[in-house]
Amino acid sequence: MKPYDNTDLPVNFKFDIEMMKLLVKARELYTKYNTIITYQEIDSKLILKPFILQESYKSCELAGNPVSHSSLYYIKCQPDNIYAKEILNYNSILDNIGNYLSSSFKLSVWYLNNIHKDLFKHLPIHPSKLGKYRDEVTWIGPRGSSIYDAEYIPSHPLDIPVLMSNYIKHFNKSYSLDKLIEMAISHAQFENIHPYKDANGRIGRILVPIQAFIETNTHVSVFVSEVIKDNEYMYYRKLQDTRNDKWEGYIKFFLEIVIEQLQRNIKRIDEMLLVYKKDLPKVIALLKEKNGKRVYEYLFSNITSTIKDASDDLHIDYQTIRNYFTRLFDTGLIAKHKINKGEYVYTYVKMYNIHVPVNWI
Repeated sequence: MKPYDNTDLPVNFKFDIEMMKLLVKARELYTKYNTIITYQEIDSKLILKPFILQESYKSCELAGNPVSHSSLYYIKCQPDNIYAKEILNYNSILDNIGNYLSSSFKLSVWYLNNIHKDLFKHLPIHPSKLGKYRDEVTWIGPRGSSIYDAEYIPSHPLDIPVLMSNYIKHFNKSYSLDKLIEMAISHAQFENIHPYKDANGRIGRILVPIQAFIETNTHVSVFVSEVIKDNEYMYYRKLQDTRNDKWEGYIKFFLEIVIEQLQRNIKRIDEMLLVYKKDLPKVIALLKEKNGKRVYEYLFSNITSTIKDASDDLHIDYQTIRNYFTRLFDTGLIAKHKINKGEYVYTYVKMYNIHVPVNWI
């Protein structure tokens, strides 16, 4: 098997009726989602924060991260756990997408390499291995397989600089019918080139919301990792098809992923907004202070917090936050349980159950 070399962009594919119907539905949901996010009395960043963490978790889970879904919102309390750091690094990149694009909202090799570096921040990996393209042949196959029985051999390392230059040019411009199709093609070709020694899957999934951000210039909007994880086998099968110039099935599958993810997230946002409208007045009335809305929105977006974290982030003294949390706990709005050295972590139960729908308490 030879290294994959059919990575020129744009690619040729047949745009048929089935693809058109999927694109229309995906674009309709995409527009609805962005409208809901944008035109609310609540800051869009507060709504999106749990989704960004969920996307970070699911993408890392696809890469083998063992953190459980039920413990996701408590990883901030595990600062020395390398798997928690991995998710939080990913989360930080998505939370600060503007830092990885130029002032004209363009991706470059420099920004892409910074994403690779920052994915491994504070992790036990030698800096010399970070932020640069691989310089050796790699292959993909079952654990323990050799290059001779590989399922796929990505692009040769000597070809990567030219291929990635073409990739980034395509990423920053529009060539086809719709940006959602561009995202599908860009995602597959990044995975096909496989430019780094490690973390290509995670970076490829990070680039999907980054490419969507380039279109809106306001907020991240397209996430795919949750539904990819639910359809993992089919996802890798469809990716493999693109390496044989079978793009139509993959693009349709990608659009189906986007549709399903948008439907799930719109449903969650609707539930979040109902909770917000119902509980915000209660919290303001209960706390009876000017900080009531700030404290509520902090819990709304973070879902879990220690007293210290809330105090530091909101710049409200520790004892005042402790008093607020005690009152909210006494009313049943938040739950608590002990973590490190007897410290309590508090959980906004309704919000937790929207994003992690399990009976945990």
